This record gives sequence, C-alpha cells and structure tokens, in this order.
Amino acid sequence: MMLGGVYSQNDILGLAMQAASVRDSVHANNIANNDTVGYKKYAVAFEDRLQAAINDYKRTGTLDLSASVPMVHRIETNLSNRLDGNNVDINEESAAAYLNSIKYDMLADSVIANYRQIKMVFDMR
Repeated sequence: MMLGGVYSQNDILGLAMQAASVRDSVHANNIANNDTVGYKKYAVAFEDRLQAAINDYKRTGTLDLSASVPMVHRIETNLSNRLDGNNVDINEESAAAYLNSIKYDMLADSVIANYRQIKMVFDMR
C-alpha cells in the first residue's frame, strides 16, 4: 500500500528529527561545559540503530522503531589535548552543532514535502 509507505517514511523522518533535537541539546550542553574541569563530552547514538530497524523492515515488512530512539552516552576516553581533563573541542562541537541544525531543517522540509504529496492525493478525489 503506497500510503502506508509514506507514513512509515514520515515516522522515520520524525524519529530522525527527534534525534537531531536531542543532539542539539547535547551539543549545547557540551559547549556550556567547555570550561568545566574534568568534563567529558556526550554524544548521541542513533543512525546505526535506525539502520538496523530499516534492515529488519526490508526483511520482515514490519517497521518497528521502538529500539531506534536516540541514546545519549558519555565519551569516556581519556584522550584530551587539555591539561584539565576536559575533552570538549569547542570548534569541533560548534561545527557539529551547525551541521546538526542544517540536518534538522532538511528533515523538516522532507516531512512537509511528504504531507504536501498526501494532501495533493486527497485533494484530487
């Protein structure tokens, strides 16, 4: 069914938008703690989990996104170029936050385009 595929696509896009929103908060938190001694930055795991759900969907025909929620985890590596033990690189974090905002906007545009297509189909009736 064509319409089911569109809704599945919007579910995936919505989940990706949620991950981008969580990632935005994580970047902001990392940037805010740039001067905190011993602070270890956080990151968001999402894409691999989503890819696994999509691969399962291709195999089974059933889309289960419940295990694909974005997960925040601490980057525990002791690798730091700073003497205070903080592993936040403000330039890297700022660039990642900027790219994430572009990704969020792109995802939002995709959701809007999908709903316009659905509306167009229903308006043709």
